[in-house]
This record gives sequence, structure tokens and C-alpha cells, in this order.
Amino acid sequence: MEIIKNPNFEFLALRDKALKGSLTVILIGILSLILHGGPRWGIDFTGGAAITFKFDQEIKAEDVREALRRAGMESYEVTHFGDERHLLVRLKLAHSKQDYLGAIQSQLDSMFRKTSILSSRTTWWARKSVPSSERKPFCHCCFL
Repeated sequence: MEIIKNPNFEFLALRDKALKGSLTVILIGILSLILHGGPRWGIDFTGGAAITFKFDQEIKAEDVREALRRAGMESYEVTHFGDERHLLVRLKLAHSKQDYLGAIQSQLDSMFRKTSILSSRTTWWARKSVPSSERKPFCHCCFL
């Protein structure tokens, strides 16, 4: 049983169309990054904390934002996932010694009946600055 009767394809005849299509997609991606202010790095690349909360009742994200403001947090993002009782909070922390969990937990407990932390993950990035004279070439044509 033959699915394709003549399996001879002229791939090289389509190389110009493939190159134009690839370059178009790459340029659209670069243009999108420029127009949207660059990539939106997550906490894995910028450092910070991701905390998953579960409440015993449905809760508004704005109420949790208010609790975070009262707890002294400055830069955060609050989103629902699953249902209205589960929230993901992403924080950018000022320094690694900051006790963010205790402050947030006590503020949430004072504002709502029962709150439990399902998971918490903290990532810290300490970028080491290397003078340009000490950089090794990534490739022979440039220093990255």
C-alpha cells in the first residue's frame, strides 16, 4: 500500500519561500518585543517570590492586593487560578532577608477567616558585574 505515489519533492525549489517566511516571522517577533517594551521576565529571571494561597471562601483579587499593601509589599502581581478560592501572588522583594511570608500571612489572617499557603518559592539573582576588559568572547565576532 502506497500512500504517496511519487515521493520525490523539490525541497531546494522552495528554499527562497521558506527563507522569506522565516525572516518574516523573526522580524515580527523582534518588532513585537520592541513595541511591548522587551520581554516580561518572570521571577525565575528577576528574583522574587511566588506564593500560592487557598482561602476557605471565594475572594476578590483586589482584597488580597489591599492586604499586600497593608503588609508593606511594594511590587506584586495577584492572579486567580483554578477557582475563586485559589490565588497566586508574585512578589519582587527588596532584599533576601525580608520576612515576607510572616507579614503577608498575619495580614491575610486578620482580614479573612482562614488562609493557607499551598506553596512558596523564592528565587534570588545576584548578578556579578564583570568589567569589559575581563570578558571572554562568546564567539569570535563579538563580546557577549
